[in-house]
Amino acid sequence: MVGAPDLADTVHRLRGDFDGILASLLSGIDKVALLDFPDHGNVGDSAIWLGEVTALRNAGVKVVYAATRSMYRREAIRARLGDSGAVLLTGGGNFGDLWGASQTFRERVVRDFPDHLVVQLPQSIHFEDPGRLQESIEVFSSHSRVHLLVRDRRSLEIARQHVGERALLCPDAAFSLQLRRAKVSTQQILRLLRRDKESAAHESSSGGVALLERNSSPVPVRDADWPPDPLKPVSSRNASAAMGRRVYFLKRRLLAVAQDTPRINLAPGVAERWAEKRLLGGVSVLSQAPVAITDRLHGHILCLLLGIQHVVLDNSYGKVSRFVETWNTTSEHCVLAANLLEANDIALEWFASGIDFPD
Repeated sequence: MVGAPDLADTVHRLRGDFDGILASLLSGIDKVALLDFPDHGNVGDSAIWLGEVTALRNAGVKVVYAATRSMYRREAIRARLGDSGAVLLTGGGNFGDLWGASQTFRERVVRDFPDHLVVQLPQSIHFEDPGRLQESIEVFSSHSRVHLLVRDRRSLEIARQHVGERALLCPDAAFSLQLRRAKVSTQQILRLLRRDKESAAHESSSGGVALLERNSSPVPVRDADWPPDPLKPVSSRNASAAMGRRVYFLKRRLLAVAQDTPRINLAPGVAERWAEKRLLGGVSVLSQAPVAITDRLHGHILCLLLGIQHVVLDNSYGKVSRFVETWNTTSEHCVLAANLLEANDIALEWFASGIDFPD
């Protein structure tokens, strides 16, 4: 596969960095609560959760409590952890005021556990409102045992305002995963582009397959984003199957609650199962084409993990480029482009030069 050796080297380097930092922070701790499970269809957040669980398992640390924001119960966590466990907040790109519910939740957790070790797993930080930034700084700076792991140098500057030297630069948790690429099913360019408020409004077709030309030779280009959440009904055609999956998981969830009354939580094994189903959908999308263009940070990270040659675009506030520049993830087979037009040209050149299509 074109690009596999150097992409693999990048993955190996960043996996070692993340695993080492996490193991060092949790030295002497054998049980944790892992909070803010991403119960939605964003594939990147599921990859992060699974990477965190993998790294914790490798470090000999047991997740004894997992929960979404709505399932969070402070006293239940205290009962599980005692005085010696740690509280972990899942990583991602929602530290700040762009995704307010996640920020409000993590500040609540920091207030609720003033005496426990609290670790915010790798995040990107972005505030648009200076007043909201100051509120966050006041909450975190009042806690003497909270650590902030961040994914880029600009975020590190902001995190240092929160917790000083307890802010650490750390790669994304998804690098702890080991993934296998599915068989390439089409000879086309995939453009995986955001359609939410982090989109930089890269102009592309509204979906489906378009055609680009290089030297009068048309090349099919498919525009897509992450697939619909496989655990939620999306149409009448597949509602029955989706509902069946939901019922199955609900039974597992109720069983977990019944065995743990009155502590309401999401059984860690169920959380992993949900995250795996969502991640597999994203891997399937990325595996369809030999060359990809993406403005999603985890489009980029999963392409690295899968050995897919790709062009990277920025999101609305610079999160993607900050990560790429901090960790030097570009190479002969991974290029950061200024805009979609440049990205198209690079991908077309790669495509025309002859991609080594895997069997």
